[in-house]
Amino acid sequence: MSGGSYDYLYSAMWNDKPLQEIFPRVKDMSMDMRAEGLNDPADELDKLALDMEMYYRMIKVRFGRLEDVMQSWEWYKSCDTSKESFVKSWEKFLEGKK
Repeated sequence: MSGGSYDYLYSAMWNDKPLQEIFPRVKDMSMDMRAEGLNDPADELDKLALDMEMYYRMIKVRFGRLEDVMQSWEWYKSCDTSKESFVKSWEKFLEGKK
């Protein structure tokens, strides 16, 4: 194996790689460690993978909830709709939070 066997996973977060790219490599590294009997470091990588999956899901949910708000703002700033249209989108978002 070369030095980049896991696509330089150790520096992925600092190179702004998306979680979707990093997650499978973390799982691969964990499985390879387990195959060599290195369960403790593999356990830590598994915890990292669980954290990544949890936060990714949370971000997707929040992003989904804000999608209409962000679209309305973008269209307003692009002069495609009025500010009132954005305000309506925001109010609809707030109603859904109750």
